[in-house]
Amino acid sequence: MRNDGHCHEGGFSEPPDRADRLRVLCEAYGWSDLRQVVEAAKEFLQEDIDRIATLGPTGAKPWASFVERGLRRGQSGTPRLPDGRAGGCRG
Repeated sequence: MRNDGHCHEGGFSEPPDRADRLRVLCEAYGWSDLRQVVEAAKEFLQEDIDRIATLGPTGAKPWASFVERGLRRGQSGTPRLPDGRAGGCRG
């Protein structure tokens, strides 16, 4: 659920085939409802984004280091939900 730039920073030479990775994950765990898995992942990612936005500015580690590296609202590399929301934006 990260953008292509973040994937490159993580060592991928090309962005991964996200649909295939989701399919393999679901098959491995015996999950049949891909939409439910994506929704749960979106909720978890939003909680992580909110945690960075809340704890980062307080200096709490490791969240402060994420803010220092630029993982805040709307910046490159910010975790993004599939519908484009980022940095704690709900909608």
